[in-house]
Amino acid sequence: MKSINEVIKERELAKVAAKKKRKEDGNRKKENIKKKYLKEKYINTEKNINCCPNKILCCFSNCCKKHCPNCCCDFYISYYSFFVLSLLMSLSLHVFDVGSDIFVLVDLYDKDIKLFSTCLGIIILSFFASSMISCLGQTNPDVIPGEIFKNNNINQKSYKKLFLNFLLGFFQFGIFIEAYYSIKIGEKTHTFVWSRVIEGLIESCPQSLFQLFIVLKGAETFSFFDMSKYYISILISLLNLSMVLVTFEIYRYEYERRKGHAPIHGITKITMFSPYGLVLTMYRLTEISSRMGLLGCIGYMYNGYAILIALLFDYLLSIILNFIFIKFKQKKCVFFSSLCFFSFSNILFLPAYWKPFSTHLPGNTTEEYYYDIYHWVSKYLNNGIISVLLVTKLINDTNNLSFTIISISSISCFILNIPLLYFVILWNRSTIFTLDFFYIKTCWCPKRNILNKFKPVVCCKHCCSFPNKLMDVSSNKIMDVSSNKIDILSEDDIII
Repeated sequence: MKSINEVIKERELAKVAAKKKRKEDGNRKKENIKKKYLKEKYINTEKNINCCPNKILCCFSNCCKKHCPNCCCDFYISYYSFFVLSLLMSLSLHVFDVGSDIFVLVDLYDKDIKLFSTCLGIIILSFFASSMISCLGQTNPDVIPGEIFKNNNINQKSYKKLFLNFLLGFFQFGIFIEAYYSIKIGEKTHTFVWSRVIEGLIESCPQSLFQLFIVLKGAETFSFFDMSKYYISILISLLNLSMVLVTFEIYRYEYERRKGHAPIHGITKITMFSPYGLVLTMYRLTEISSRMGLLGCIGYMYNGYAILIALLFDYLLSIILNFIFIKFKQKKCVFFSSLCFFSFSNILFLPAYWKPFSTHLPGNTTEEYYYDIYHWVSKYLNNGIISVLLVTKLINDTNNLSFTIISISSISCFILNIPLLYFVILWNRSTIFTLDFFYIKTCWCPKRNILNKFKPVVCCKHCCSFPNKLMDVSSNKIMDVSSNKIDILSEDDIII
């Protein structure tokens, strides 16, 4: 007969064994999920692939140089290497953006305490937003590729862990942790992408506008060195936010496709090296540059309160237009909640239209996207009025060189931004803007099959121009398959 100690010991061993088995089952389950995702992502492992699918992954083997003497490729790069380079570039933009703002903050300390306080307030606000994202959505160490974002583990975290994540996010260490996990799994984590978006909207735009106002006001007293560091900081902020919004749309498209909601049939991924990607990048650059430039110049013409009045005019006008639209369309309770949500969310639209064009945001319906049209009405009316005032001043007054260049550049970007927006909406008539509403009509924006606008641009006519040959991935040998049809594959179909 077993003693009590032996029974207790057996029970403890059984618990340990059961716990170990559960852990192994969990790891096995995650590994199966990872293998399933990788099998779907790199489905062409069991197939033969075209030598040089597109410009992004041009020549990751030596086959092209051997069989295509006129090939445009001078180096070989895998998709993972390209991803790491793009991630490091994105992280560098974030670091330079925050670093340049801190450098300007230190410079203002000895010049104007009021400007220093304003700059410090903007930085603290952006750091606080980053800390909240890091606190609530810090990526787990056991993250796997293709994992759908779930925030159910917040309640399971201890207060010490949440506070630690809060501090890491506030002091900008959280973004480096997310970059590490992104490199580890081979794709950007959800928290990394959203942190970049929030940082750009809350920190990059206000800081660039504030610094532009300072440099225009002090253009006659600042030295060339002072002017240079301000302009460099402004350019980095504008470029940073533009690239953030473009990559955010690429991320959202991939995320929806991963969930099984393919927005555009036949398009596995949106790239910057496609007609749509190039037009979208130009639209983001012109939208943000014109917005910041026009507001900075109107502040120079009058004072800082003129910028606040212009922003308030834009904000209130969009709410009023939205109020007129939904007043007689919805019940009172739905109307009030919609108006409150729109009033709050419209604050993020003040610097730029930050939503993706090709996919819905979580919880957004097609009708809610059409409420955002009033954002463009109020913003373009606001920018148009400011442009008229700037042109009048340029004609009638003598101005310094900085104001003249920035005014002309901002007005030019504002004019160019209008046709770019038209093409972006036109090419998304089958995804988001499917309804006929306001100025979006079938006669002006026809619904056509424009899949070629979303496909990557090929290097040149010589690169991979041998259509009857395919490469066997296992042996890296070229085979003649003249009887088969060859498809140009996207980045997601390439084997790492």
